[in-house]
Amino acid sequence: MTLTNSGSSNAVANLNVVLPSGFSASGFNAACGATLSSSSNQVTLTNATVPASGKCVFTFNINIPPVNQLPASNTITIASSNAANSGALAGVAVPSISILGRTPGLYSDTWFPSGVNGVAVLDMFVTPMNDPGPNSNVFWSNQMGGLGGYTGLQSTEIVAGAEGVGKQFLFSLWGATNAQAGTPASAGIGGGSFCTVSGTATDGSAGVQCRYHYDWQAGHTYRFRVTPNASLGGGWFKTNVTDVTGGNVGDSFDIGSIFVGGTATLVPTTYVSQWVEYFDWNSKRTDCTSVPYTSVQFSIQAQSASGSPVNLGAANVYANSSCPSSFATTGFNTSTKTSTEIGAPQASAQGLVKANGSCLTAQQGETAGNPVGSNNAILASCPTSASVHASGGSKFAPQLWVMASDSTIQIENSYCLTAWNGSNNATAGSAGSNVVMLTCAAGSSNQQWTVAPGSAGSAGSQLVLTSSGQCLTPNGSSLTLAACSAANSVWAVPGKSFSY
Repeated sequence: MTLTNSGSSNAVANLNVVLPSGFSASGFNAACGATLSSSSNQVTLTNATVPASGKCVFTFNINIPPVNQLPASNTITIASSNAANSGALAGVAVPSISILGRTPGLYSDTWFPSGVNGVAVLDMFVTPMNDPGPNSNVFWSNQMGGLGGYTGLQSTEIVAGAEGVGKQFLFSLWGATNAQAGTPASAGIGGGSFCTVSGTATDGSAGVQCRYHYDWQAGHTYRFRVTPNASLGGGWFKTNVTDVTGGNVGDSFDIGSIFVGGTATLVPTTYVSQWVEYFDWNSKRTDCTSVPYTSVQFSIQAQSASGSPVNLGAANVYANSSCPSSFATTGFNTSTKTSTEIGAPQASAQGLVKANGSCLTAQQGETAGNPVGSNNAILASCPTSASVHASGGSKFAPQLWVMASDSTIQIENSYCLTAWNGSNNATAGSAGSNVVMLTCAAGSSNQQWTVAPGSAGSAGSQLVLTSSGQCLTPNGSSLTLAACSAANSVWAVPGKSFSY
């Protein structure tokens, strides 16, 4: 926080900084003889002497509450406390607060040797070892430092009008100015290539993005080959994707060609960062426990202009610090020069929870209900491969669940399956309790579930509220808690890879 005095004499400042509800402040660093203190959601600045035509800078940390305590508004206000001898507050400029979610990010960075500034062929291999789910919003990306962009594939099934439906492959270069589409839909391999040239491309950056819908398969290896497109001239670069699983050559398509300007006839190289992005970090309601399990293998090869292989060293593999270390596992095999990146290793994929041929569903979608507690968990018809492919994964978000590492069962945006007895929450979890959707709250006993083996002779498992030992029990399409028995040994929960 900076106070500026435009006057010709010293001025005394006394201010109140009002934070959003639930926020707090710490780590005060005062200046100009002032005192900084906090109470509730307010910071108080007392007796700062701001020199004539000068300024004073104060720093402190704003602490954001957990998801279940986030307020509807993130506005900060600053006002004079009207203390005696205070100077007049002429104006205030307060930045807006953008709250982002917390997700693990996993990286495998490979640097090119000194003196290798360009290559004729850049091959980046991606093997998604599991399917995290049709609305899981995972991006396995190859970011190219020299070329200034990325290419990769995403997990989510989307519907994009004329561009087709299904999972998406991307090729984007920042600052690029032209593009030519790659393999057309008429080739019969996926949805065909579509490119956008924009001052604000779909990733929010100026440049060009080419997209291609193709339903990749878990366990298959996809080679992203970036080369100059000599047929279009210097400065043009093409990305081809080929299924090379088991050393064989399968489906192959060009995502597109992009013009970056200039006359380069080699792919510029500095480094390649192959990484796992959970792009639900864009939602402030996403937390580390919200994201599904994903596992991927990465590797890189390159050829010089003469066709000889470029000797690349070991990749630097690591995870970001947004989440505790238990939410990410990284490793590099020096023999195969392959990195393995696992996000949310203790969670499930985002998938279906089934009982008696129906699927667990948040009746009103991603909400705690109005009033709170009115969004019941029910059983409803399950989505199918055909319905998801036709409508996209996001339509079925209320039926796609993560069995999280903290023993919660949750849908997107941190809404948890919760035992509920209305205002008498002390008895939540007893026999006859309702089951609803509420915002996940760390350690809440009425949101902690255990998957237990079913009764002898039963085909399914039991979902047990850990605190009470009562089981989630179907009653037609509705759900309740009851003593565990064969009648509620009917559940099938998501594993490490999505399935219908």
